[in-house]
Amino acid sequence: MFSFKSFADYADIKPIEAKTDTAPTQFVAREKSKTCNDDPIYTDRWFILRRKGLFGAQVEKAMAETDQYFLGYSTSVEIIKEGDDYYVASREISNFKTWAECRVNVKMLEDGTLVLLGKTKNKIIKGLGTVCTYADFFGGRDPHSRNFGIQEREDDCIVFLIDRESSLDFDDEDSNNFENEFASGMLTDYRKAAWFQQERRDILKKIADADLSVVEAILKKHITSNKLEDSKRAMEAALKTAQDTDKQQFIEALENIAKEDPNKHGIESIINALRTQHKTLREEPSTSNQPIYSAFFQPAFIKENNASEKHHKCRYPVPN
Repeated sequence: MFSFKSFADYADIKPIEAKTDTAPTQFVAREKSKTCNDDPIYTDRWFILRRKGLFGAQVEKAMAETDQYFLGYSTSVEIIKEGDDYYVASREISNFKTWAECRVNVKMLEDGTLVLLGKTKNKIIKGLGTVCTYADFFGGRDPHSRNFGIQEREDDCIVFLIDRESSLDFDDEDSNNFENEFASGMLTDYRKAAWFQQERRDILKKIADADLSVVEAILKKHITSNKLEDSKRAMEAALKTAQDTDKQQFIEALENIAKEDPNKHGIESIINALRTQHKTLREEPSTSNQPIYSAFFQPAFIKENNASEKHHKCRYPVPN
């Protein structure tokens, strides 16, 4: 039985957004009874964000544990069920700024080192090549500049992934990926730097050498819903508030959803796609000295190697 937290487990809950005509969907809070260990990576504040449905929240929870397994650090995530709505409670990362907030202060030095410029000293940014490659491998499909950032530590900075609900999507034809978003607005293309390529090779080797059954166990432990359910919830919510002229598209979307097989949009589909991805990676010379580009992980490649498998992506209109 999957267990959830509730708003009753938190105190000092305050909405983040300015006052609007709709109910708030983002909050800051703290735990009433402290259940997490003290860790300098985090503060004692939590961000509570409403998700489209249970599936997205469970993907985020699963990816937090997967990140910890491969990267050695991650966000700390709990799932909240409040009425019919699902939220993710994510512990605030200490000294963290999103890429959108810190990009203007990031610079590549003449020797190729990427640093965060500071008033008294510059700090090397570590893990950019690792995180870009890792996120793309695990089907990250929402690489905008507020879904990742850097944590500033005493002597250096590390790259963090946040808001992981759009991960494990192996059938999205959107060509955007994390490395392109990181490079956006940068005067120098760091992706050709030796340190970036070395980080990429190292994480690819780590993933290739990993026992995939461990990852599968993590995903199965946390993911019990499917993307079809989230799409259905979104369409039903949109239908309730849609203008008469717009209702038909949501009615048709719900009819199409009803025809779909949920098993093709859930955990088994994810694992099958991941196995294909992992098998292909093991067959590639990922530790060579040639530059490695994340186009290797794009959906067209997966389809060529697993054309008979219909993956879990749901293509239905999503309301703004």
